[in-house]
Amino acid sequence: MHKDVSGRVAVGVNQNGALQVFMVGDNHGLYTDYETSPSASTSWSGWKGLGGYWPTTDGIGVGTNASGKLQVFLVGTDGHVYSAAQKAADDFDAWTSWGMITDNTFPSGDQMNVWSNADGHLEVFLRGFTNSLYTAYQTAPNNGWAGWTDIGGAWDSRDPIAVTTDPTGQLEVLMEGTTGKLYTAYEKAASVPTSWTGWSAISSDTFPYETPLSVFNNQSGRPQLYAVDGAGDLLTTSLVSTESWNSKIYNLQRPAVDLRATGTVGVGINASGKVQLFAEGTNGVIYSIYQVGANDYTTWNPWSVLQGAVWPAGDSIPAESNANQKIQVFNLGADTQLHTEYQGSSGWTNGPSLGGGWPPE
Repeated sequence: MHKDVSGRVAVGVNQNGALQVFMVGDNHGLYTDYETSPSASTSWSGWKGLGGYWPTTDGIGVGTNASGKLQVFLVGTDGHVYSAAQKAADDFDAWTSWGMITDNTFPSGDQMNVWSNADGHLEVFLRGFTNSLYTAYQTAPNNGWAGWTDIGGAWDSRDPIAVTTDPTGQLEVLMEGTTGKLYTAYEKAASVPTSWTGWSAISSDTFPYETPLSVFNNQSGRPQLYAVDGAGDLLTTSLVSTESWNSKIYNLQRPAVDLRATGTVGVGINASGKVQLFAEGTNGVIYSIYQVGANDYTTWNPWSVLQGAVWPAGDSIPAESNANQKIQVFNLGADTQLHTEYQGSSGWTNGPSLGGGWPPE
């Protein structure tokens, strides 16, 4: 299982299962690095430029077309959304030229998310200058783009945009309001991106302002949301039924130290179907926790340390499954290089530095 993603460090999964990483460099160009073969956790191609000129604060959206081709999205310095796609599935080096998907403009460095609808067409989500959330979508799988639909709301420029699919195939968006409450809106029918409900709060609980949100579907297909609260604890809630979230927020506690509320929680799924989470402590160490059983939304194993390395504050932790169903995580080090760790036969293994000299998050 994998997900369409966005972030400063974005990881896509090719049709053959090979992971591919995307980052914006100090020279504002987009770069990519990929596994030389599926599940080759220690063997990478080296960074290659995909061109363009992008704000270094841009979130990179990565989606997978119905054809298997990866497609990347960025907001340019002129505020337009641009995209490039692989010329063929699993063709890691051959990409189309950059093209504007529609004529609307958005704040530079804005948050972005990309998701696949039930019928396979991609959909992009961005906050506009009016503070509403907007979405644009492919008119058909692998096709061109329709104009933007206003989903409404009043969101801050740094508000994270969490997107998921419920068991019926309807897309659902979750965002944090200015009061710290979490809100959701969803498609009224699967693969109908022009018709959305209004926004409704999923709980009376509040989170620190601009808390990064992570959402991931359990093996059963039920979405589950994760975020760190102001006390440094990891909280979670899950979808109970179509269009209805559990109003009870479960506290997964914390490891030996508080967790950083500014860092995105990384989420992956093991071969057993158990979801595994990765979060950074205030001491800069990455900690991990995983479900006792697949689809066990509230019962988790104790926290453990991931190799004990120390990382800069505020890092996001992308996590993705290799073709062999082993999770691999990525993090930007204080040396400005991208580092990776992966599951081995007996626990976690430090992977190679993927190099580079990337702007700090």
